[in-house]
Parts: sequence; structure tokens; C-alpha cells
Amino acid sequence: MLSTAFIIVAVTCIIASWIYSIAFLTLVVENHRFWRVHQKKPAPSTHTYPRANVIIPCKGMEHQLRENLTAFLHQDHPNFEITFVVERATDPAVQLIRNLQKENRCIKTRLVVAGRTEECGQKVHNLRRATEDLPIDVDVLVFADSDANPKSTWLRWIVNCIGRENLGARTGYRWMIPKNKKLPTLLGCTINNALASFLGRGKHYLVWGGSWAVHRNIFDAVGIREAWSGVLSDDLVASRALKTAKLEIEFEPQCVCTTMVDFNWYTLTEFMRRQLLIGRRYSPLYWVGSLVVVVTSQIGFWGGLLGGICAVSAGYSIGYWAVLSSVGLYLLGIARAVVRQNIGRSNDHTWRRYRRARKFDMFCGPLTGVVTAVMLLASAFGNTISWRGISYFVGRGGRVLLVGRKLESAQWPIDTREGPVPPGFKGHPHHRTVTANATVTRESAKADASNRHSGGDSKVA
Repeated sequence: MLSTAFIIVAVTCIIASWIYSIAFLTLVVENHRFWRVHQKKPAPSTHTYPRANVIIPCKGMEHQLRENLTAFLHQDHPNFEITFVVERATDPAVQLIRNLQKENRCIKTRLVVAGRTEECGQKVHNLRRATEDLPIDVDVLVFADSDANPKSTWLRWIVNCIGRENLGARTGYRWMIPKNKKLPTLLGCTINNALASFLGRGKHYLVWGGSWAVHRNIFDAVGIREAWSGVLSDDLVASRALKTAKLEIEFEPQCVCTTMVDFNWYTLTEFMRRQLLIGRRYSPLYWVGSLVVVVTSQIGFWGGLLGGICAVSAGYSIGYWAVLSSVGLYLLGIARAVVRQNIGRSNDHTWRRYRRARKFDMFCGPLTGVVTAVMLLASAFGNTISWRGISYFVGRGGRVLLVGRKLESAQWPIDTREGPVPPGFKGHPHHRTVTANATVTRESAKADASNRHSGGDSKVA
């Protein structure tokens, strides 16, 4: 009875795996055509474009931060300004931003010191501060991440058609490139770029917070800034608000930005679990669908391969068919990876240089699938997320219930909100309360507050 049930489950998963693999290959091929057509289009005319405000939250000195911010400042667009947002005036990125402001005086920029969050994600808090007092002449809000490196025509493409009827937002995505050849880095790039290849024609996508634009009237009418109150995710909450208003979200391949990454096993698992747990809280249907597809596919592949080998060893000829099924699934995975490499080359001409990453993507699909399945299952448990040295406890509905800080320096000691610690958060390595250095905490807070009130929101014309 047990063996019969096992066979039924295995066969069902194998059939489902083939359906998924063929459907995904078809989708990736169609998306490749869509990307290729868009990459050949000339950049839109800039004669009638509204004024855009590009908002970039920054924290710390990331990989290629100067190159990334310079790319935003050198956009081929005649009518834009940039708002840099940091948590505190002593952030290491502030000096670099000041230098770039001096080097690019022809671009209107401002630096906003947002202060520490108390009830939502720090990035969300930064965005709320940056959008609370916008210049009156700004028509389009553009949001970008500091680790993204856009093309010179990125801004022209991201604001193209903004304001069109029923269009809520336009979004890009990231294409990760490896800084080194370490296994965790290659895994992170492969998993992320596989997701990028699923983006194509359609109006049903989610916003990616590192590259998206929305008209100011829609931003206000839909209430995105109000929806960000008390939450951790900026992009998924914005997507939910736009979809509730029955507005479309359009993907633009020309707005895919390269991001250089360097993962170790800890940072990779932390990054993946954070992204997936946020997805579980804010887009549960997408998360459940991903869990079912990935886990079923892994059972179908590994069950067919290992079960087939065991069946052949026991003298059952049907085991050969199970093994052949897994080989066929592996070859379909290689075919998807080949198409994905063509997408990568069409988006970034330097992608050809990363031979190790391309070969890993093509031939290590089974390992990538196992890691993805494990991290999806791991994201099903727990409610704490660590992000940029801050730990968050995320409750039902995605509400941030507690913010805990890791010790960064004597000038910026750790802190938590007052109130009871939710179950499962107490004892977390980032959960502390301020005892020593309390005077330094007050002095640092006063220094940042003073900076904000006396020109922290600096402008350089």
C-alpha cells in the first residue's frame, strides 16, 4: 500500500515536472524575443517628458557605489533631479555623495537624512521621508537602489508612457554579475537571473524596488506612501496598492540594471530567506505557487533519478524510464539556461566575460533547484528578518512589530523599541537593549536631528 502511494506521488511529480519544464522553456524563449526586440528599439524622445525625481536610498559603502551613483547622475535625460536618502549624517556614503554633488553641480540633487526607523523597515522609512515634501514641479517619482548600475538611457525608458491610462507603474529588474567565482556567488547569480528571464510581455508583474517609476498623481491617489506605514517591503506593498486600484504594472527590459554581488554562504542564505519570507508575508499567492512548483519539480527530478536507479538495481525495467525522464528534465534545464545566456548578453555586453558563471548556470541546474527548494521551505518558518544590520519581527499582514539593531560602532549603539518582545525574537543575536553608551546614543540622535533641521536636506544646483 505504501509503495503504491509512493509510486503514484512520484509519477505525478514527474509528469508535473515535465509540464513545468516545457512551459517554462516556452516562456523563456518568448521572453527572449521580447527582450531582443526591445533592445533594438531607439531610446524614446525626450522632448515631452515630465520632470522626474529619482530617489535613491543609500547605506554604507557598497560594491561600485561611486560607479553606480555616477551612472544615475549621468542619465541621458534633460529634466530630472536626484534625491539621495541616508539613515544618518555619519553614514560612510555621505562623504561620497557630497563629493559627487560637487562634481555634478549641473544636476539638481539633494541629500535627505531620514533618521532611524521606529515602526517600519529602514528603507521604507527613508522613502517615506524622501516623498513627504516633494518639489511642486515633480511629475514622476522614480525609485532605484544604490547597488544598481543603470544604462545611460535607463531614465528615459523608465518614465516612458508614464501617465498613460490604466498604467500604474513601469518596472525593471536586476541582472546579477559575480564579483568572484565562489560557489555561493554563482548560486545567487543563477537563481536571480533565472527569475529575470521569466519577465516579458504583460501587465501583471510586481514592482521591483530597485528600478521602477510611478506618476506622482497615481502615487498620491493610490496612497502608496500611506500604505508604506508600518511595513517592511516597499515594492510588494506598492504593487498591492496598484493592483487594488486595478492599475497595470509594465515590465521594461531596457530598465534592467546590473548588480555586482559577492556572496558567502551566510549572506546568500540570509538574502534568499529574507526575500522569500517577505514574499510570503506580502505576496502569499506568489510564494505558495513558487513553493509548489519548485518542490514538485525537485521531487520529480530527484525522485525519478534516485528511484529509477534503485528500481534498476532491484531488477525492475521501469526504472530505466524514470532515469531517462530525469535526464530529459536536465536537458530541458540546459536549454532554458542557453536561452537565458542570450538574454544576459542582449542586456549586458560584458556578460560574455563571465564564463564560469555562464557554465555554472547551464550545467548545475539540479544544485540550484535544491538550494531554491531548501530556502523556500526555510522561509515557511519564523518571522524575523535581518537586513543591513537591523532585525525585524514581521507579524501577520506584514506589519513590523519590533525593530532591533546590531552594534555598529560606539557612535551608533544598538537599540530596540520599547514594549514586549514577540515570541521567537528574544534571544535573537541582533536583539539587544541599550544599557551602556546611552549618553552616546542621545548625543548621536541630537547630532542627526540638528543636521536635519539645519540643512540636512541639502541641495546642490
